[in-house]
Amino acid sequence: MNSQSKGWRMGVTSVAALLATLAMAGSRYGQPSVTIFKNPDGSGQAYGTLGGTRNSAFPAERLSCSVSRTSVLSTTGAELMKLTQVVCTAVDKTGQLVTCVSGNEKYADALDGLANDGLIDFRFSPTGACTALTVYESSSLERKR
Repeated sequence: MNSQSKGWRMGVTSVAALLATLAMAGSRYGQPSVTIFKNPDGSGQAYGTLGGTRNSAFPAERLSCSVSRTSVLSTTGAELMKLTQVVCTAVDKTGQLVTCVSGNEKYADALDGLANDGLIDFRFSPTGACTALTVYESSSLERKR
């Protein structure tokens, strides 16, 4: 193969890669529904985007996480103890419901960064304890219509 042919092919490959990148710049990631996976032992995973769940054709679907923080104060106003509770719940289009609960402050902190249309992905133990929580934000996530 001569150098001119090799250079032409590299140029075409570079242009194709650039066009593919530009085409993906405006793409949207849609998680159109709540997805729940349950293992035989009762542990599992649930995920979805808040925008996709709101836009879902299935009105039974729900996806939420809530955070409650409480401080126990002494009579002088000093903080004696801080209690944190995170509760995440998902309901898929069939009505399957899963919930996880945790007192992990790191999960609460992760949810502080959740915006209106973000992705929530949580994993749970057979007893309903949260074992992992991921919050994802991106301009490519589906927005509420």
